[in-house]
Amino acid sequence: MGRPLYFEELLNSLRAAPSNTSRDAEQNLYYELEKAKPKFFQLFDLPPRNAKEKQDIEAGVAKLHGQSTVSHFNQTFKNETLFLAQQLNCSELFCAGLIDDVAVLDKFGRRAKAEDAVARLHDERVFLLACLRYLFETAMNPTGLTPRLATIIRKYALELISSPCDLGDGKGKGRLGEKMLLDVDRLSKAMETIQTALVNAPTATTATSFGESILRVRLDRVRYERRQLGHLLFIFTAAREMDRSGVVSLVRWLSSAKPSDDLVYYILTAVLSALNPTPEPENPDAPPPPLLGDATLMVQINSALEQVQWAMPGLKACVKLQWSLWVLEVRRSDPHVQGDLTGIEKDVEELAVSAIKADAFKFAKDLVVRSKPTSQDTADLIHEIGATADFNSEDEGMDADFRPYFLLQLDTLVQSVISRMSPTLRRLRTKEDDVEYAASRAMRLSMAASTTLDAANRRNDTEALFRLIAVIFAEREPDAGLKYWRSEMDPDDQLYVFLQWAAEVKRPELTVALYEMLASLARGPECAMEAFNFLARGGNQYSGQLQAQGSCSWSTLFNALQSTADHLAKTKPAAIQVPFGRRAGTVGTISPQEVDLFRSFLRLLRNVVRYSAPAREVIRDHQSFNAIQTLFEIVRYTVPLELKAALYQTLAAFAERDGKLKGIEAVRNMWSILERTEVVRDADGSGFNPASYELEQAESPFKQYPATVALVELFNALIYAPTQLTSAQYSVASDTQTIPEMLGQNRRIPGLGPYIDFVVNDVLLKWESRGFQFNDQKYRMLDASITFVEKCLASYDLGSLRTMDMSPGGLSSLVNAGTANPFTSLLTHPGFDLLCRLLVGQSPLRQHLFNILRDGYDAIEKNVAKSHYLNRAVRRVLHIVRRVLELEVPFLGTLLPALSSNPAVAGVFGGRIPRDIAPLEDYLLLTPDLVPQIAMYVNRQEDQGAMLLAVDIISLISDSSAFNVVDSAVPGFGRRINRLVAILYRHQSTPSIIEGFVRLLQLDPDLTSPEVEESISENVPEEDPATDLTNSLRSSVMSLLLRNTLPGRPAPNLAHLLLGFPLRVAPSEMTIQDPESLGGSRSCLHTVLDLVNVGVPRLNNPSQRTEEQVDTGFPPLFERNPVFAEQCYRLLYQLSVHDFTCTPTVRYLRTREDFFARHLAALPAKATLPPSAAESSGGVTVYGDQTKVPATSKALSAFLRLRAALLECVALELHVLRETKQPQRMTRLLQLLFDTTNYVPFKPALSALDSVMGGLPAPAQPLVRILEIFESLDFEWVDSIARQPVELMIYQDANFDACLDVDDDGCLVYSVPL
Repeated sequence: MGRPLYFEELLNSLRAAPSNTSRDAEQNLYYELEKAKPKFFQLFDLPPRNAKEKQDIEAGVAKLHGQSTVSHFNQTFKNETLFLAQQLNCSELFCAGLIDDVAVLDKFGRRAKAEDAVARLHDERVFLLACLRYLFETAMNPTGLTPRLATIIRKYALELISSPCDLGDGKGKGRLGEKMLLDVDRLSKAMETIQTALVNAPTATTATSFGESILRVRLDRVRYERRQLGHLLFIFTAAREMDRSGVVSLVRWLSSAKPSDDLVYYILTAVLSALNPTPEPENPDAPPPPLLGDATLMVQINSALEQVQWAMPGLKACVKLQWSLWVLEVRRSDPHVQGDLTGIEKDVEELAVSAIKADAFKFAKDLVVRSKPTSQDTADLIHEIGATADFNSEDEGMDADFRPYFLLQLDTLVQSVISRMSPTLRRLRTKEDDVEYAASRAMRLSMAASTTLDAANRRNDTEALFRLIAVIFAEREPDAGLKYWRSEMDPDDQLYVFLQWAAEVKRPELTVALYEMLASLARGPECAMEAFNFLARGGNQYSGQLQAQGSCSWSTLFNALQSTADHLAKTKPAAIQVPFGRRAGTVGTISPQEVDLFRSFLRLLRNVVRYSAPAREVIRDHQSFNAIQTLFEIVRYTVPLELKAALYQTLAAFAERDGKLKGIEAVRNMWSILERTEVVRDADGSGFNPASYELEQAESPFKQYPATVALVELFNALIYAPTQLTSAQYSVASDTQTIPEMLGQNRRIPGLGPYIDFVVNDVLLKWESRGFQFNDQKYRMLDASITFVEKCLASYDLGSLRTMDMSPGGLSSLVNAGTANPFTSLLTHPGFDLLCRLLVGQSPLRQHLFNILRDGYDAIEKNVAKSHYLNRAVRRVLHIVRRVLELEVPFLGTLLPALSSNPAVAGVFGGRIPRDIAPLEDYLLLTPDLVPQIAMYVNRQEDQGAMLLAVDIISLISDSSAFNVVDSAVPGFGRRINRLVAILYRHQSTPSIIEGFVRLLQLDPDLTSPEVEESISENVPEEDPATDLTNSLRSSVMSLLLRNTLPGRPAPNLAHLLLGFPLRVAPSEMTIQDPESLGGSRSCLHTVLDLVNVGVPRLNNPSQRTEEQVDTGFPPLFERNPVFAEQCYRLLYQLSVHDFTCTPTVRYLRTREDFFARHLAALPAKATLPPSAAESSGGVTVYGDQTKVPATSKALSAFLRLRAALLECVALELHVLRETKQPQRMTRLLQLLFDTTNYVPFKPALSALDSVMGGLPAPAQPLVRILEIFESLDFEWVDSIARQPVELMIYQDANFDACLDVDDDGCLVYSVPL
């Protein structure tokens, strides 16, 4: 093992500190932090080049890492060191230390390269920044820390911020914030140097230059380090710990910032926070900022604003607007504070107005747009308002974890302006209205009026303010805008008054911006309901109900929609091809201004019905609104494609699931209306498809596809997929089925056939060959079409097959009974059609999906698409593969044979059943490169959903008969091996795959939850990003290992490959490799042993266990997580008894790990569960001595099983020791079982037989260990849930005894088929 990263170890210590509350541990942490302080102050400083050091390196001798001994180097080491010093322009001795570190880390003995040293340098910097962020964020929010530890960290953080440090480059002393800002500029120069080197960079590193790949890695790392410095500067200002010179330096930095510099977002956020004069909403009683009233600060900021030429005037306007709020607060707190502020306007309002007229609102809005928003609401809004955001740019704007702070500071700025300068905003809008009125009057009087003068006088600052609020809240968390709706409770709060004032707008462009603002403020359940009530009142708090009139009321807006539908019905405009964009549409029907108005209103309606179930139900069922029917009516006709997309998206919002049968019936009704509108297929049966025509004739020529993407997303919204399925479940609850069984029966074969043809044939299979103007839309189309396939399969219910009589007589009786055919629902469901398409011999759909999987991993890792939609699409393909593997067994084994044996059962659907259909495993077996490619997704650490799906797929494949046969011959093996192992063993990615599985087992070793999630999200791509799948991931990996190591399972198989067994040699000759040996590598077996060994020391010292727990902060795994611990112990037991693995496993456990003795000594007789289990216990375990232990039944049963597995392992070891004549080891184990102490040193005078027979203690002396184990079996379980008698009505004659089954743990359970 090589030298660990210094700051990585420090970060681990910081993160472990809250769980280790001893005074000694806190004192040790304090000493570690004090030792690290000089390194923190150095930050990114590198020692300069030194001629003497260069001579020493060339001579091959030097003292590395501050050691007193001299190290000797070979020529390769010297060359790499001198090359690295030249590239980094830093000390040769420092570079030699880096080279030495990575040389030690190279476990295979290869020469260390300078590329590895550069990567290590940047890794250390990343951990340094992570330590600083942890310290400062914890100091601001010490939740979960002891008072003493919180004081230590808070004091240390303040010392780091306030203590002087060397700024570097001869700039003298300064504070850490100033040094960080200087390093931001230094890193900027480093980026320019790297970009210059990239122009003519060689493919691989040469003797004089780094290669292209390492230069790109360096560029990404430096960019990330720069952003993290910007994040830290914001933390300093948010904590009010930035001094005057630091704040002024930040403002001056902004004055010279380039528009392309992504640090503008960070530094602007820091400046807005530093100049925010009001306390945070969470802490309204906080004292005013320390710099408030500092006359020198005011002079210097004013100088930076007025006397310095800014590269971006809009950025200056934003800072100036915030500055006006600061000055206003200063004047209010002390009207006489003037000093020598001769350059500041006497009237603060003039200062604010000048900032607003300099386009402060517009610039802030454009800044949000250019920062590559991640919310789909924001992306749609950007296209609606016509913003020209470059979504194909390589620059990602800012890190995702900083974006909430950026939006929050802009929100705070806007709220302050509204609350403190409301009269100013009113006067500005009045002036805008006057100018517009004068311009329109002049236009009416004389067409030759000077339009140049009108354009110069016209201002759109109110519109810019509305749209700034819109883009801010389109990305903020749901219900973030609640203060705008409910601030009427506070008479001093102007936010709700602002909304009422905004609702009074008359100009069309302001009305559009108003609806966009209200739409973003309506995000969230509570906000949506408030928005619904606001429009129900017509924007006036005291108006009537839903029939309130006005431009901001439901009645007026729905009447406008109905009028448009009636007008289109009368004119019936013909479809014509027109230039795409704002001029798109049918001439003479809907003007571009009306299109903008309708789209903004539909966005507001969409958010209200999406987020609020009560509002959705009221609007959907309101007779006069007739919302759904009206929207479908407009869709029938040729309208601008942007408007049609908005209509589809709004209809999809009406299909949001609310868990009510009434909502499901409404969705089924929407399918029927959609069928009648003939959007996908005309009623005359000619095969003309309006959707396909628009796709090919109106969208493809202009490379934009808003209507097609929205239509497919509408299909997806109308198909409900279950939210949870257990891993082995292929049935779906009937109340989630939203597709009518006989949809389209009077026109065609019932089902979704035309919809499937459109999505699969016209959209998905032609996706790659189409051109796209917007990169994000390209992958959104891919994601939407794959989602359709995924949801159709996820909602396909084959559970009814288990209750049908599939005998020939039973099938005939179904046909002759004259009742509804139970197979109809299975044949009309789109899942049937798609399964046939995926399992048929020549399947373009299957080929296309697997091509996405084959290329997706590298594309995501290299960020080729630069769109999160590709990540989602790949994850969905993985989900489709898993779902097909689950469904194909009942589909191919039960359903299709039944249809083939009795064609009358299939009826009109018989012609849709392909003949050459086979399991998916057969195709995977013929394309062996796909299996390793799927397995590689276990390394997608940023996407737990993809990792879980990959594990599940590999697990299902390992269980299939196609892959589990031991018949493959591989060169170098003395026997035939498992097919799956043969495929993986020969693939170059196998080491990386094994590392991925090892990493999954290592996830969160401090996890204390005793429960392991048994059900996984069926809609993994829509999961909450905050959902932690760690338990499911580890459990899935363990389940795979456990199933494949069961006694009698053919070997060697996948589990043995992952567990690190050498498969080339015979079982009797196998030896498990020590991971610490030269050339050794870690396997899943080593990881499992590491997990169970935590808190279980070797028996060299009886008191060692307690000391080890204090050092690590973790008790044994069987105390922290008994459910997962039971799986680990069971795996070790199965390996110890399986014919293929027993000999090497038992030998390794005995000699390398001392497993049997140490775990037998550490295992308590009574269950000891974690505090989390005790707090949420489902009952109490009462032992014979009346000891009561709160527990859950799952955790208690897991503890009993793991103890049984350990005792069986010990029994097996005793038999082996007896057979191999090892009396000393045997005696040691017997002493642990029968002696009266937990651990007794070895006594050579007693043989094993003496220990058992002659050495027995007197009857009065208790047999502590073995007796405690027996006595612990005498317990009573007292459940916290009291059983209530239930009177059976429907199932009173059911024979539940016939439903008894034995589960995986050997327990009797009732297994009732649904």
